[in-house]
Amino acid sequence: MSLINCSECNHQVSTLATSCPNCGAPIKMTSSQAPNTNPTTIPDYEQTTTVQETSKTLKMYIIISMLMIIIGVFATCTHIMNDSKSFTFAPFLIVGGFLLYFVTKFRIWWHHK
Repeated sequence: MSLINCSECNHQVSTLATSCPNCGAPIKMTSSQAPNTNPTTIPDYEQTTTVQETSKTLKMYIIISMLMIIIGVFATCTHIMNDSKSFTFAPFLIVGGFLLYFVTKFRIWWHHK
């Protein structure tokens, strides 16, 4: 086992780690850094490692879209309860939130490796 530097936060991380314990970035190992394992002695379920490689920006877009939808629904409910006949921005906020959510989910799917 040796230590390598994380590509995102530059902290030292074990070569046996699948992600950085400091920032969560996946650790990409070259074949020379990978530990020597014999696939005949280790079951498949122990060798499988899934690391989500969604960027922080895309995760932030998901959070922003959810907030837009929640605020839009709240504004719509408040507008209806007040029996106001004036124009409101709430439907645009809800539609914009859904559009941002689906576009971001598509981008996550598109960049998936």
